[in-house]
Amino acid sequence: MSKRVRLVSLLKVVLVGLITYTFLCVLLGPVCYRLNDFNLADQEEADRNYYVIQYHALYDSSYHQFQGMNYPYGEQIVFSEGQPVISYSIKFFSTFFPDVAMYTVGFMNFFLILNIVLSAVFIYLILLGLKIPWKWAFISAIAIALLNPQNIRIPWQYPICPALVIPLSLYLVQQLIRNQKKISITLLMLCLLNELFWFFINAYLGAFVLAILLVTSFYLIAKKPLWSNLLIAFLWGIPPVLYMLYLKGTDYHINRPELSYGYLEYTSTIHSIFSSKFTPFSFFQKAIGFDIQNSLSHLEGNGYLGVLGLLNVLILFVFIL
Repeated sequence: MSKRVRLVSLLKVVLVGLITYTFLCVLLGPVCYRLNDFNLADQEEADRNYYVIQYHALYDSSYHQFQGMNYPYGEQIVFSEGQPVISYSIKFFSTFFPDVAMYTVGFMNFFLILNIVLSAVFIYLILLGLKIPWKWAFISAIAIALLNPQNIRIPWQYPICPALVIPLSLYLVQQLIRNQKKISITLLMLCLLNELFWFFINAYLGAFVLAILLVTSFYLIAKKPLWSNLLIAFLWGIPPVLYMLYLKGTDYHINRPELSYGYLEYTSTIHSIFSSKFTPFSFFQKAIGFDIQNSLSHLEGNGYLGVLGLLNVLILFVFIL
């Protein structure tokens, strides 16, 4: 590949990020460039995320314990949704530069916006890897990043909103499959670090990455049952083990519930899978008997497949019959 071709390819990647950021500036206005002046939360749960990380940087003496709730016992930083990667980083730098803690809101907003921009970049690279023409990949990457369903959770569920988690993980998986004949140690380490990073943002995100990596490993084992592929599958268990050891070593609180409330209550229904509030076809859904309000009773179980997803289900159903 010539230098000119590489330069053009790099320019396209940069443009994907810049155009995505421009759309975000139009949609969010000054939030994108006055990062420390706006709190993106509109409910108590997300307000708490901003509060926990800033309080932790300003007042807590320990990296692992948060004293801003559950007085006088405090709480382990993970269970207060303190997102150790973010809270530890801000606290570490604030010990050398005390004013850093006063920009916590800005850092958190920057992290979310950067995630959306980088998600567009990695989606573009994934689509190019699938041999999609660059023009379609360019447009699709920006659209997918902006329409990511994680984005609608930003106002109340900050820790599970980072949009980069799935595109980055899928891109690394794509490289694993492409280089399956000779997988480099560097690529394996990047996959492990990526998994560990998201575990220390939120355990749900880490679990998503683990699931993606395990499915990939099973695919590789089924296609070419080598001991090396089996060993790689076991490697993906290292980050969750390290995460659990970290919790065991830093959490001194007792009598935690084994099963949190909502595990059995906030589930998907046929309405939340096949209907959605955000659709121009609500009149049709009502006509065939789908209760749209039922699908909006809570957003935890919202698993709307989308128009293309519904068409695929219909085609599959026809083929089965």
